[in-house]
Amino acid sequence: MTQSNSDIKFLDHPDGRLAYRDKGNGETIVFVHGTPTSSLEYVGLIDRLKDSYRCLAIDHLGFGSSDKPKDADYSIESHTNRLRSLLSQLSIHSFHLVVHDFGGVIGLPLALGNTFAIKSLTIINSWGWPLIECEPQMRSQLWILRSRLMDWLYLHMNFSPRVLLKMAWGKHSPLTKQKHKSYQDAFRSPSERHGLLAFKNTLLNFDLPCWHLEDLPNLVSLPIFLAWGMSDSLISSRNLDRWTNMFPDARVSRFEKVGHFVADEGEELLAPDLKSFLEHAGANAYS
Repeated sequence: MTQSNSDIKFLDHPDGRLAYRDKGNGETIVFVHGTPTSSLEYVGLIDRLKDSYRCLAIDHLGFGSSDKPKDADYSIESHTNRLRSLLSQLSIHSFHLVVHDFGGVIGLPLALGNTFAIKSLTIINSWGWPLIECEPQMRSQLWILRSRLMDWLYLHMNFSPRVLLKMAWGKHSPLTKQKHKSYQDAFRSPSERHGLLAFKNTLLNFDLPCWHLEDLPNLVSLPIFLAWGMSDSLISSRNLDRWTNMFPDARVSRFEKVGHFVADEGEELLAPDLKSFLEHAGANAYS
């Protein structure tokens, strides 16, 4: 899916200009991306939902078409605060929340607070705890992941979209050269890749508050949909098991051949399941 610049809108924020997509009419869905993507990963899904829903997807600072200042605060808390600011400025207070990857710990605090009325929660290949707890093989990899070499690869070789994105793609549909290039082209120079590096460092700092959201089980009162690409080579289904243990009544869809980027690689599989879930959640919200 190629990016359409005509779909991009902008909002000025003290930290930098934020890009977002806002399409469709109806109840609002807020889509929150992770790394190394942007709202671009949701374009196909949005096209399938826009006739029934207003679909809003931000590009986090440092990603997509948003500004990429080298010295910005790229902490999870700051990403969350910028998302809150965008929603408040657009007067969006009630919505369905869809999160993927780092979008989980960025977006879930919106559902844990009292500012917004969350109608439902959809979690796609994400986690809310130190990843090492579900990916024990990380222990033997920490030395290289935390090394200066890895930092250099992130900044100078565009390692995250160039290599990791490809590794995490599944076998359902191919990662075309054009699509892969679209993700890489969002980070054209080392100075634009500090948001990517910050996510990597956040992933490896297991003591950060974002990995210890003690109120997560309280979300059990929401309608919850867990959509999982089972061919994800980076974020295993052990994390899905943890979500299902936390939310035993959640609706679950497992896509066997789809990798980490479910909304992009398997949009035609995800869309009908998500729409069915949203219709049921919307009909029963706050009833």
